[in-house]
Amino acid sequence: MKNQDYNEFEETWILNYLTQSYGFEVFTPGLERTRPVYVPFINYVKEMKVRIVTVAGTNGKGQTAHSLSTLLASCNKNSAVWISPHILSIRERFNFTKNKESFEISYTELRAAISIGEDILKNEVPGVKVSF
Repeated sequence: MKNQDYNEFEETWILNYLTQSYGFEVFTPGLERTRPVYVPFINYVKEMKVRIVTVAGTNGKGQTAHSLSTLLASCNKNSAVWISPHILSIRERFNFTKNKESFEISYTELRAAISIGEDILKNEVPGVKVSF
């Protein structure tokens, strides 16, 4: 996993695919309607023994998450940061720190991650429509 240059074709393809498959991002309060979709991912994360920190609040969540990642790197801990929204590239949302080196997800890895997520949904949540 290493940084790639911005690729307009990849950006457009991924954003169009996600929008056509799942619609636009819209804030809708309440978690009960989404719980069935998250349960398989919660189980997947538990099986992988991944530790998760959630940063919540009104302002500064992205900076706080990146600062926490930097702090973990100084302690020789690897981390992954997911933030929203992005400014220039959807890859900005997914940042990794490994061996004290920070980098964004590649387009290939992002497409693979979307595919894995869709496979989990397809196999675990009846009635969910996915196509990749």
